[in-house]
Amino acid sequence: MKRCLSLLFAAALALTVTATAAAQDARTPAQICEGALPAADPETRTYDATEPVLEPGVDYYAIFCTGAGAVYVDLLEDYTPLT
Repeated sequence: MKRCLSLLFAAALALTVTATAAAQDARTPAQICEGALPAADPETRTYDATEPVLEPGVDYYAIFCTGAGAVYVDLLEDYTPLT
């Protein structure tokens, strides 16, 4: 269950970052990280079932802003199990 919640949180974060990055594709990683805000804590951390949020044909990725710079992670949506 924790793994499912972790994947759900990562997907939600990726969708947020991906939508922002796609809308402003011309920004550098440093500019993206400068404008990044910490995510708000969710109202609940328990769910009955996951909601389908992936769109076909979209390449999902996340950008993690660290003290050492931006880290890009491909979320491998083709290998994500449908639960």
